[in-house]
Amino acid sequence: MNKNKSHTFIIIWILIIVSESSFSQNYATGCLKENQAYLENSVSFDLRKSVYDFLPESFSLKEYCPTPTSQGEQGSCVGFATAYSARTILFNIKNNTTDSDFSSNNAFSPSYVYNQIKMYDCGNGSRLTDALKLLQNQGCL
Repeated sequence: MNKNKSHTFIIIWILIIVSESSFSQNYATGCLKENQAYLENSVSFDLRKSVYDFLPESFSLKEYCPTPTSQGEQGSCVGFATAYSARTILFNIKNNTTDSDFSSNNAFSPSYVYNQIKMYDCGNGSRLTDALKLLQNQGCL
């Protein structure tokens, strides 16, 4: 597996962890879990340890991350996880950008993703699979 694929693999796992995390009641969550959508987009992984021997014991993406920011009361965590965080990290890795101010000021737009995939209104959330399809098919601001 090449370096870009291993970075993508790590970021996908981060998205899964973020989408499964529980948050304080002071903030909107917004990640909708709809079994049918996940079943239709399921991916299986070979779980044998030997398959992942190429991965380091630890790895940090911190130098490529934009500064964390609040989504406020809007249920836009999927937009923040996919566009603001993951897509910005991938861009920074590809362009070897480690300047956190530049990264934060030029991060991909969570609102762009959220406003196109939100379910019903701003009080509701969105699905991770919809965000990833949007980024793959259309891209992001």
